[in-house]
Amino acid sequence: MPVNQLFECLKQWQQHGWIRALDKVFAEFLYNQGEQSPWVLFSAFVCSHQVGRGYTEVSVKDLLEQPNALLNLPPEYQPHDGLLTPADIVAQLNPAELERALTASVNVSHNGTSAAPLVFYLNRHDQSGIALYRFWRYEAIISDSLQQRMAVVPSVDESLLKQTLETLFGAEKALNWQRLACANSVLHNFSVITGGPGTGKTHTVVRLLAALQRQALEHADQPLRVALAAPTGKAAARLRESIIKARGELTQQVTDSAIQRALEQVPSDSQTLHRLLAVNPQSRRPNYHSENPLRYDVIVVDEASMVDSEMMQALLQATAISARVILLGDKDQLASVEAGAVLGNLCEQAEDGHYQPEHAARLAAVADSTAIPLAYQDNHGPQRLQHVAMLRKSYRSEKDILALAKAVNQGDLANWRSLVGSAEKATADAQVQTLIVKTLQDHAFQQFVKQGFSPFWTALNQMDGATDTDAAVKEVLERFSDFQLLTALRKGEWGVAAVNQRITEIIGASRQSWYHGRPIMVTQNDYGLKLSNGDIGIAIRDHKSGRLRVAFASIDKHIKWVLPSRLVHVETAYAMTVHKSQGSEFAHAALILPDYPSPVLNRELIYTGITRAKQRVSLVGRNLRIVEPLLQSRNR
Repeated sequence: MPVNQLFECLKQWQQHGWIRALDKVFAEFLYNQGEQSPWVLFSAFVCSHQVGRGYTEVSVKDLLEQPNALLNLPPEYQPHDGLLTPADIVAQLNPAELERALTASVNVSHNGTSAAPLVFYLNRHDQSGIALYRFWRYEAIISDSLQQRMAVVPSVDESLLKQTLETLFGAEKALNWQRLACANSVLHNFSVITGGPGTGKTHTVVRLLAALQRQALEHADQPLRVALAAPTGKAAARLRESIIKARGELTQQVTDSAIQRALEQVPSDSQTLHRLLAVNPQSRRPNYHSENPLRYDVIVVDEASMVDSEMMQALLQATAISARVILLGDKDQLASVEAGAVLGNLCEQAEDGHYQPEHAARLAAVADSTAIPLAYQDNHGPQRLQHVAMLRKSYRSEKDILALAKAVNQGDLANWRSLVGSAEKATADAQVQTLIVKTLQDHAFQQFVKQGFSPFWTALNQMDGATDTDAAVKEVLERFSDFQLLTALRKGEWGVAAVNQRITEIIGASRQSWYHGRPIMVTQNDYGLKLSNGDIGIAIRDHKSGRLRVAFASIDKHIKWVLPSRLVHVETAYAMTVHKSQGSEFAHAALILPDYPSPVLNRELIYTGITRAKQRVSLVGRNLRIVEPLLQSRNR
């Protein structure tokens, strides 16, 4: 295919929204640098486009065998307006020429040996991959740093650890994955604790930090400096609340004075990773880095599935190799919106354990536990999985929600159909429910929305007579978090913009940009206002002055008031995308599904949407069978 024909295709694809302008511009940049190979230019724009979708590399195998899956193409039943597809272009190029062209181009580095725009290399699965140099470099930094950290063997008093774990978890020797996770993290400088909803990740980390502080106070006579962080303000606030609750409960349970002293040194203050690293909002460069490292002995990162490659490499570079890094998160959740799936890659195959027998025996001995089952042992288990502990028991009572999430996660089509079938006949108080609507204009959808937001609107109406405004606003914010509409898509008939517009029409506020009760979400970090991307606020009108202000719940549980005129990057938030909901939980989550395939619609997204619900989940859409093909494949 001639280069000019390729660029004509890119132009048309951009006009139809299949690719971003940035993707086309990147290919044009390489062409202007003298690149003449259609294969290299095609690979360049695909790599750029994949970064926009959250992927750091393109598999050569995928590029040749399923190129259409790499672009944001419309559903198969919608017309392509006669446009060529990526598959059409690949068919016109000689596959045998791809690797030869990549190897010969000065714009492509082989295994990152030079700082060319593209890198052609063998990935962690020993398969040929192509990546933008920037993201290849991030992944290389992460890999090198983790290998160094995994090689560090911390000094641990195993006898004291065994005694501490018995105090924290009790004398029962039955297999307890939380207990084993604590032991595993104490024994390693780098560790991961992963688990689904209700498995007790925060419950576990409080005990872990107590165990670490117990070791420090016994042998160093001074506490460890601990930092708690999360990717978003919402996640940081939830981490703080969870730590305070779990620490308080544990303090009441234990009587051992040494453990009590250790618990006093378990912090609850948490912050976003951006604030931890002091990232400059203009340059995006962190103030803390390898030449100016963070001064902490332990760094705990919650909701680690949301951490992208750029942020993870920045964190690792800013953290001394001797410091402990502990990642918490659900490996099966959606990866970060930005490029990279660090937690998912680290935890690959963690559900099968793969503990080397020697390490499994040491864990069981230190935790004073029954032996780890042979099914979770592997003589050739990867080194990274020796640093990963998966919590396998959920302590939540919402068994139907957990069963639905499990069916999605395991690709269990029969169980999914059974659970959805039961939900279609469910009573109003059932944990899993469905709502079939043809359009958002359906009366049933309007009634569903009114019923869901009724407690929130009631709390708003009761504000006029409130004597304690902040207390009344806290109630409004809490009631708003009781019910949340989640969408898979941003645009289109079932996208977040359309849903928010429809609800605005339902309440009769469609002509007003700001009004009493408008819920908004911050869409960009605002360091001046100390607001983070994803923070939720409610516009409140003072009944005396008539002035509108927006109320946010800060991490310390106080109310932060901001004038609407100071909020630039915000959007209405009756509904939010599943991506934006990560780090949050809602009493009732309603997942709105499109009735057509989309590149962003995958098992991880469905699982993440379902697991945002604490008490009830509703599946809403025209055709819920859209989920069934997704259960047969994993996208990321």
